[in-house]
Amino acid sequence: MGFWPDVKRGDGVKHHMVLENNLRHIVNSLNGFGAGVSVGAHSGVVRIQIVNSSGGELAAGQPVAFDETKKMCGNALPVIKVEDVTKPFGVCVSKLAANSIGDCIVAGPATVSITGDAGDFAEPVANGTGFKRADTGTARILFAAGGRGVILLGVGTSDIYDGPFAITYDAEAKQLNVAAGYINTNGTFAEVAAATLAPATGLLCVYSEIAEDGKWSTPEIKFATPDKYNYPIGKVKVNGESVVVSCFRVPVAIIIDAAECPVSAQADEENNNG
Repeated sequence: MGFWPDVKRGDGVKHHMVLENNLRHIVNSLNGFGAGVSVGAHSGVVRIQIVNSSGGELAAGQPVAFDETKKMCGNALPVIKVEDVTKPFGVCVSKLAANSIGDCIVAGPATVSITGDAGDFAEPVANGTGFKRADTGTARILFAAGGRGVILLGVGTSDIYDGPFAITYDAEAKQLNVAAGYINTNGTFAEVAAATLAPATGLLCVYSEIAEDGKWSTPEIKFATPDKYNYPIGKVKVNGESVVVSCFRVPVAIIIDAAECPVSAQADEENNNG
């Protein structure tokens, strides 16, 4: 590589292909691009080219999902609004008209709109233009105030619980979805059906109660205060439009209790009267 001396005012300047390409490579690397592929910029930002295939305008800071039903446009990936928040996403850097090509951030800091009061991570709002706070995710919140903030993409936890009694919130339907699980009542295993509930602040429990005849009621999932018949499996906090859920990762709800055997009770009564 040749040495390029400083240019002084009044010097004649000639364009040179090597120098011009070197300058372009430096500028592209600072913007997160290099040699036709995405690279880590000095700012820690990784960008990729995208084409807006949503049919409408995408806003700056908009979470976008990658549309695998469409073909790539050169090196640009087709994107749409996020519908499934469990799938990979990026953040649109600038306002993008339909069918226009731009870029999105897939790793590093990004400025976005954020709602909610609790949770250290940011989760895309389904079919929305911003994010909401969450307890887990792949985007850590660095700063948030006044509905705006900076998130760090690609460095959060991807350890999303999806086992028995996993709790998720459907923002579009405004309902809680609790996965099916298992219960052990006095050593007897049974399945607990999945449940759909309206969001509320409180503890979610698996409930089953033993009757006088020794039989257990059909187990169900509901909001309750933990006791011998209500086994806690998670908690929910509602604050306006923000709903934050936490799973206790319970593989089996265990409830142990005993009821008086009616035959034994009758025999005891006869003996006492005899």
